[in-house]
Amino acid sequence: MNSEEEQAVANAATQDTIPARFHGKWADNAEACAIRGHQQYRIGADEVGFFESRGIVQSVRVDGNYAAATLSEQYGDAPPAVYVFYMAREGDDAMRLRYDKNDRFSVVRCPEE
Repeated sequence: MNSEEEQAVANAATQDTIPARFHGKWADNAEACAIRGHQQYRIGADEVGFFESRGIVQSVRVDGNYAAATLSEQYGDAPPAVYVFYMAREGDDAMRLRYDKNDRFSVVRCPEE
């Protein structure tokens, strides 16, 4: 069975960028906002920044507070990994994220720097 996120964007039109409502610095919790590490995600229009790499947006499907961005992530000398990065907004300062078929997890918006 498809997840809630997959179902929400299944029939959505494809676009080139992640909408602004998903942008920003996000972290596993408020304390993680202050420490640069694996618990932070910087989401922009055309990329998602991770601790040691970044995923370049190939395409995005959006329906309201749900988005699925197909990313190409280069990590070291390995061939690029292509996967879907799901986002589900839960109010102004909270969101759920999920990489492909992995478990979803919640993040909070970090204060602007």
